[in-house]
Amino acid sequence: MNSLFADIRFGARMLLKSPTMTIIALLALTLGIGANTAIFSVVNAVLLRSFPYSDADRIVLVWEKKQGGRTDQNVINLGNFSANAKYQPESLVAYELGYKGEIRDGTMQVNAAVYYYDYSHVHTPAASPSALGGVSTSTFAVPGAEMIGFDTDVLWLLTDRVTLGATVSFTHSEYTENFDVIDEFNAERPGSLFDPLATPFNIKGNTMLRVPEKKFDAYAQYALPIGGDRGTLTFLADYSWIDKVYFSLFEEGTDKAPSYSRVDTRITWLSAGENWNVSAFCNNVFDDIGIRQIEALSEADNFRRTGTLTNPRTYGLELLYKFGAWK
Repeated sequence: MNSLFADIRFGARMLLKSPTMTIIALLALTLGIGANTAIFSVVNAVLLRSFPYSDADRIVLVWEKKQGGRTDQNVINLGNFSANAKYQPESLVAYELGYKGEIRDGTMQVNAAVYYYDYSHVHTPAASPSALGGVSTSTFAVPGAEMIGFDTDVLWLLTDRVTLGATVSFTHSEYTENFDVIDEFNAERPGSLFDPLATPFNIKGNTMLRVPEKKFDAYAQYALPIGGDRGTLTFLADYSWIDKVYFSLFEEGTDKAPSYSRVDTRITWLSAGENWNVSAFCNNVFDDIGIRQIEALSEADNFRRTGTLTNPRTYGLELLYKFGAWK
């Protein structure tokens, strides 16, 4: 015992005599013990100790196998268990007639086109019976649909300083063949009270998904040269409008994004050498908010609708410098 105490006193004196080595030794011990503890905790939790579930040895991870793409496996898609896991490829026959040219002594450029698109087997998301019970979202090849419309783009150099532009488009779209789908997002007919499979909905004549009928955009630009070779000030105002859009096959009001418009303005100074560009802008001047996306939820989520809104009013400054842009 006396020898043990003597060894301890000797070791303590040696540690105090070399504090640097003492600190290094303590750090090495601390890191070693900590690393071993962490590794054992992971190994124990992952490999040694069973999962805190009943029949843990029967838990498996299910992947789906696919051909092509960057990977041949992916998390499983419940849509593959629907009654419509396979569907025909989509096809399109397009007819277009257009004009592109300049009029008014070359000061006005016009691009215009009329078109007719004839779709076959349109890939459309909808609900269908699931092999796992109930219904699940799947992709259907709707037999037929069509789009007919026109698109016009006009650019007019009114004077050396004033430029006007406008874009107008009209698109009528509809499903042209009889096709029944299930509406599992209708709060007036919840699946707990009504069998959705017993009351399918025929979408013939309804508007195609996410296709606004009318769109319009117009802008005006005024360029003001600054005396003394000090560059150019450009004033720009833009107005855009988009028609209502349906995000549901059933054209229900809860799944309709109303039409909305916005006004953007910008003032830009461009230096005479075109190397400096300074802009002040205000987008969505009147802070008009529109809906860009609507997602319907089922009875399990109280038939809620979630969506994505357009950006609110934003304003700021931009500074751009181009190296080597001098003339």
